[in-house]
Amino acid sequence: MQPPQEPPATPPEGFPPIQPKKNHHWYRPRNVAIGTGALLVGIIVAGVATGSGNDPASQSPPPHNYNTPAVTATTQAPLPADTPTPEVTVTRSDEQIVFKVWGSGQPSIQYGTDSDNRDGGGHVGFLGEGNYLPWSDHLKFHDSALYYYVTAQLEGSGDIKCALVAKVTDYYSDGTHQTQTERVASGHASGGYNICQAESS
Repeated sequence: MQPPQEPPATPPEGFPPIQPKKNHHWYRPRNVAIGTGALLVGIIVAGVATGSGNDPASQSPPPHNYNTPAVTATTQAPLPADTPTPEVTVTRSDEQIVFKVWGSGQPSIQYGTDSDNRDGGGHVGFLGEGNYLPWSDHLKFHDSALYYYVTAQLEGSGDIKCALVAKVTDYYSDGTHQTQTERVASGHASGGYNICQAESS
């Protein structure tokens, strides 16, 4: 037995009648699924839009200022450390006495020291012992020698000069060498059988 239904309340005079409430079913499972899908799509779209803004590849490069010169980085090689120059020294010296005769004629020649007398070795001229000119020879310098000499005797004619020349060649540790010469004695002879002589003690 159903309870008696009360008659709907009558609104006061001058107000519209009260409408019965409708039963909304927005919370049904189908409607809930549709609402959730729409919400997920919105989140994904928002995430893509936000992520693309942080991706360097998707960003446009800043405009180039053509009024600013380009800067190129250069690397300068380090300077080598200062290397001290090795001192150049004399490793050995070669000291000689050079005997010279020059001019016109074919004189016979003798040369050497107080203890070492030598012949010029010539085989020409009137006496068959003359030498062609210019003529030259040398001996190693020795402190023990008292003197060095050269003589050249004309054989009938001619005009000659003779000299002793000290020659010193220094050899250095860098492979180079230097030679210095100095005339230490000289002589002259002209005509007949005159003798040119140069001697140095």
